Amino acid sequence: MFAMSPLGILSGVVFSLLLVIAAVTDVRTRRIPNLLVVVLAACGLVYSAFLPPSFWGAVRGIEGFATAFVCWLPFYALGWLGAGDVKLFAAAGAWLGPMRALEGTVIAALAGAAL
Repeated sequence: MFAMSPLGILSGVVFSLLLVIAAVTDVRTRRIPNLLVVVLAACGLVYSAFLPPSFWGAVRGIEGFATAFVCWLPFYALGWLGAGDVKLFAAAGAWLGPMRALEGTVIAALAGAAL
């Protein structure tokens, strides 16, 4: 997904770095700063808008955000996740798009169940 071009590799590094910062912050403080989530989501939407064709890339980013949010919202409503977790996954969905957000949801749910 982030391969095949220097921009793709740079985007993958930025995406990974932001997620690592979020994970470290969450482990240390039990909080995910809203500013970090906003930066992750905004960068994801910009990245998606640069995917050809740019209009559909932007739509893909918005769909990924919405898909991830809707997938994780029930877990928040049941008290199994915090709001920061849901917002963080939604922001990551802006990078991933709807199908990858669904795949990520399944993988994360399985990993969480195993833990």
